[in-house]
Amino acid sequence: MKRARAYRDALSRFPTGVTLVTTMDGQRACAMTVNSFSSVSLEPALILWSIARDSARYELFRNTPAFGINVLASDQEMLSTLCAREDNLELTGAKWTQRESGAIFVEGAIARFDCRTTAIHEAGDHDIIVAEVLDFDTPRDVSPLVFNRSSYFQI
Repeated sequence: MKRARAYRDALSRFPTGVTLVTTMDGQRACAMTVNSFSSVSLEPALILWSIARDSARYELFRNTPAFGINVLASDQEMLSTLCAREDNLELTGAKWTQRESGAIFVEGAIARFDCRTTAIHEAGDHDIIVAEVLDFDTPRDVSPLVFNRSSYFQI
């Protein structure tokens, strides 16, 4: 266990952007704070993110065919923290719009991607979700929210 904590601490030294992965669960808009987001390919436009198999949100997010990736702005730290604990966007106070695909775009994000899952790969204790980007926008031109060494930072 000690080695696992040391490994996690070592990984935390790599700064990452902070995203919300969003989807619908029936009539409920759901979100999950994720920093494992990455681009994969420009042609076709592909992204990836990963989810722990022991996550309480695993079934919902692993099995959704369409989802949004919302890159958070530096002023959205509280939203990130709330969505790390609570998946119901209604309870976080966030405002959003639903895309035709079912993906949710959160207001205030600096980039938003409308995605459709194309592959899921098992990798250790996580699943890597690869998705095609159907559409995207960049509604704000402000600094991103950054996570490093278990703390939020602004550029």
